[in-house]
Amino acid sequence: MKNRKIKRLCTRVPGCRAFKCGEDGCLRKSVKVHQIARTGNEHHRFYATKVWKAIRDVCLGRMPICASCYAAGVITPASHVDHIRSFRKNWSLFIDMNNVQPLCHGPGTNSCHSRKTAAENAAGVDYIEEWDFSDVVKKYMEEN
Repeated sequence: MKNRKIKRLCTRVPGCRAFKCGEDGCLRKSVKVHQIARTGNEHHRFYATKVWKAIRDVCLGRMPICASCYAAGVITPASHVDHIRSFRKNWSLFIDMNNVQPLCHGPGTNSCHSRKTAAENAAGVDYIEEWDFSDVVKKYMEEN
């Protein structure tokens, strides 16, 4: 009889239902993958892809400051890449470079990304025109 590793459920993160194999630990290696598995939001899985990481790097590279703050005359580092129009499991909209903008994101509800998301959720819509800073991004890229 072969010596087989006994599979057990992960104990690293509460709510994770992945198996772990013996000494190797959880089969889900990153905390981000654990968060996706816990939330059950399929569209969040897109954020773990290499494609998204490349899009994020390009977006923050071409404009490293918050587009919303910049439009108001304030310089704030961008830490989040936001989809202008919600992609809701639509891969082509998810990877469209014209559908992303850099926004500041921090704790609480004071960051631009938090305010934009709250406004969309309150209105029950996937797009709010006053939160579309694509023209600001284009202008910034032309100037710099």
